[in-house]
Amino acid sequence: MTFAEDTERKEHKETIKQREEIYQALIESTDIGFVVLNARAAVVDANVTYVSLAGHRCIRDILGKNIFEWTAPHDRDRLAQELMICLEKGSARNLEIDHTDRKGSVTPVEINSTRINTDSGNSIVAFCRDISNRRRIAGRLNYELEKVSALTESTPFGLMVIDKRGNLKYINNKFKIIFGYEIEDLRDGRTWFRKAYPDRDYRHRVISTWVECAGRFLKPGEAGERKPYTFTAVCKDGSKKMINFIPVQLSSGDTLISCEDITARKLMEKEKMQLEARMRQSEKMEAIGKLAGGIAHDFNNILSVLLGHAGFLKMKIRGDDPLKARVAQIIDAIEKASSFTRSLLAFSRKQDVVLQPVQINAVIRKGIYVLAALLPKNIQLEMLLDAQDETILADISKIDQVMMNLIANARDAMPQGGKITIESKKVTLDKRFQELHGYGAPAEYVLITVADTGTGMDEGAKDKIFEPFYTTKKTGEGTGLGLAIVYGIVKQHNGYINVSSEPNRGTTFNVYFPVETPEKPERSMSHSSEAKVNNADADEGPPAF
Repeated sequence: MTFAEDTERKEHKETIKQREEIYQALIESTDIGFVVLNARAAVVDANVTYVSLAGHRCIRDILGKNIFEWTAPHDRDRLAQELMICLEKGSARNLEIDHTDRKGSVTPVEINSTRINTDSGNSIVAFCRDISNRRRIAGRLNYELEKVSALTESTPFGLMVIDKRGNLKYINNKFKIIFGYEIEDLRDGRTWFRKAYPDRDYRHRVISTWVECAGRFLKPGEAGERKPYTFTAVCKDGSKKMINFIPVQLSSGDTLISCEDITARKLMEKEKMQLEARMRQSEKMEAIGKLAGGIAHDFNNILSVLLGHAGFLKMKIRGDDPLKARVAQIIDAIEKASSFTRSLLAFSRKQDVVLQPVQINAVIRKGIYVLAALLPKNIQLEMLLDAQDETILADISKIDQVMMNLIANARDAMPQGGKITIESKKVTLDKRFQELHGYGAPAEYVLITVADTGTGMDEGAKDKIFEPFYTTKKTGEGTGLGLAIVYGIVKQHNGYINVSSEPNRGTTFNVYFPVETPEKPERSMSHSSEAKVNNADADEGPPAF
């Protein structure tokens, strides 16, 4: 061997030695456990970190021992399988097992192993990383994810996530309940808009609102009001629901949209407003009734004095005196005024009524001949009376007057002809009915319905229809007292009346009379000792209207 070759050999050995020292330093300084195993899984070499993982201080304590001594019993089969794979295929990656030291302390580790060839045969080099911190972080993350999942799935709001490209990424269970759609039904935002808003014009308006407001979507943590956008969406089953949508921009650029079904709330608000309106209307009618009754009573007393003096004059004037005709006209005018005041008294419920048990269908059938005479030939009258003729406490003459006024009102609403339907049936009014309508003491009632196919009324007319002197007819064609009289008579019978109508879609009056039970005694009822009228007065028909 020449001097140059000897020098080169020494330098090569020195380089190898330096590299070994570097590798040894790296292996001993890393926080990853390093262990070399023979084909029987016995320890051949290990770094300080792995010795510590095994619960020892010196490598001599673990040399020649099997790695399974520091493997949790439930993971030994998995580790043996992975080492076999490593010997066969050359490597095994990312095996997570529980490592136990000699004192029994458990440390979760991730093992990556590689096969190497040595003079003594195949060996395995394994790197064992302590993943305790990773497990803790993963555990906390899973806990947070479980909380988020529980919140999103139990929230009373529907949730949907749309990414920056418009793809639908997520919907929660409440969203499915509200709309009936699965995520497979929608796929993306465009599909959602087409299905939720099938009407093209309405859909374009909704999309325009979203585009206009997109720049104002708040990000999580930002201060400010998250303004809801209310739209009527169509569900999978075809039903329509009013939904409050609140969009929030996520840091990823995706949009989280919460959906609140406010259909029931809006319905309740509408019902509440209607109930309040009916209560105000009832209070107004009561006030008007008291005023009208007081005025009519005093006016009737004045008319009685006038009629007495006029009658006295008529008796004193000779038959051939031209003033006698004038006095007769005065008396006729006083009698008309007296009829007018009786109508006001009927509305104010200050007339006497004699209530007795009557079968309501029999009363209606008996009066049908008179009612039919009010109708021209181009109006059809149909009766759908219940087979069970219920008994109510009523003044027959007053019931006739109610029916006559309602039929006359229906007739006048159909100048071109049409159909009037009179129907009766037994109904039960419960607390729910009372809550919705603001009236109706829970009990059994006979419902009398008079419906026409006439011109109908708008909301403004319906609100005033029972007020005295209110009429939709031209000046001189009616006094506006017909339905006011009906209202007063129904109230005298402890009943209720309402009206439903739309322009050009007819009008329906519903009248409720309490059913009389057999054990109730026959009785008379006087609402006032003032302005009493006799039966002839009660039988008198309603004024023209």
